[in-house]
Amino acid sequence: MNTIIIRAVFFMKNDAGEDCAVLVRNITPDGDWYSAPGGEMRSGEALTERLVELIREQCGVIITPKEILFDEKTGEFMDMYFLCEHVSGEFAPIHEEEILRTKTNRVPGTSTPELVPLAQVKHLYLLPPKLKEYLRKMNR
Repeated sequence: MNTIIIRAVFFMKNDAGEDCAVLVRNITPDGDWYSAPGGEMRSGEALTERLVELIREQCGVIITPKEILFDEKTGEFMDMYFLCEHVSGEFAPIHEEEILRTKTNRVPGTSTPELVPLAQVKHLYLLPPKLKEYLRKMNR
């Protein structure tokens, strides 16, 4: 049986008023890469309820999942990407102090949520490629 990973694709404005994608920077010794926030499904939970919980925990905001954008199977994992709407809350990752320490010290194996201006998406190593393609279209 596949492990199901659910991910939210949603947008917010940063302090400069720029349209941003909410992404997760994954820090590795080989270089940083980005992905959509989310996490593993738990048995017995509804997909959308679990996704709302994960994003609230990771980013401090409330979202509403609107539709499935795409899914992608990689090995034993099935990643499901949901287009979501930001409903309420200010972007405030729950572990903000740890995130600031991580960014400063670049601790491999850590992941930090970030607001990334859509104009910068083309410069990122963003996985999967379908996600990068979708976000680049949003910047047109």
